[in-house]
Amino acid sequence: MSGTFNDTHIFVLYNAKASLLGKLSYSYRKLCAPADDSPCAACDLTHGGLKLQESEEWRVTKAKLPATVEERHIDELTPEVGNNH
Repeated sequence: MSGTFNDTHIFVLYNAKASLLGKLSYSYRKLCAPADDSPCAACDLTHGGLKLQESEEWRVTKAKLPATVEERHIDELTPEVGNNH
């Protein structure tokens, strides 16, 4: 069987930058966006929107996944997950 816990990765890519300015920018975009158009679906999934800490539900779910979960902001992308612009 290919793909074991040690070599299977799920990347969660946040449409926001990791810096304080990036978090403020995301907050502004989130507050101004229509309710049906989230600026970062990954943020909604893992943090419940504007919260700084991961939700308990996401932590429990992540622990059950048979893969390593790597979470990255757009300014933290590595070559294997980043776009080559």
